Amino acid sequence: MERWARLLLPLAALTGCGDLPRDIEGTSEQVARTRVIRVGVTGIAARASEAQALVTSLERATGARAHVTRGEAEPLLQALERGELDLALAWFDAKTPWAKRVAPAPALAERGELRLRAMLRNGENRWTSLVERASRDLGS
Repeated sequence: MERWARLLLPLAALTGCGDLPRDIEGTSEQVARTRVIRVGVTGIAARASEAQALVTSLERATGARAHVTRGEAEPLLQALERGELDLALAWFDAKTPWAKRVAPAPALAERGELRLRAMLRNGENRWTSLVERASRDLGS
C-alpha cells in the first residue's frame, strides 16, 4: 500500500496545481467576471505610448476594457493597496519606496533614474504574471 501512495502522491499534487499562480484577493477572477481592468494613471504617464500599449495588450489578453482613473501617483498607489485599482501606471524613481509596498512590473521605458512601469497589489500572483509578461513583451 505504501508503494501505491508514493506513486499517487505526485499525481495528486499536480492535479491541484492547475490554478497556480493564484491571486490572494482575486484580481484575475474579478477582471474576468466584470470584464473591467481598473487602471490608475498619472497625467504624464497617460501620454506615454508605452503605457497605452500595455493597457491595450492587457485588454486583448483578458477580453476586458480599461476603466482609467487619472490622478497623482501617491493617491493612486494608495487606492491600489486598498484594492480599488488593478494596476497603477506612472513614472517612478528607480529607488521608489513604493516598491516595498506594491509589486513593480518591468519597466516599459526609462529616462535617467525614472522608470515608466505598472505597479500591482502584492499577492496577486496570477495577475502579476500576466502584467509582467505583457510589460516584458513591450519593453523588448
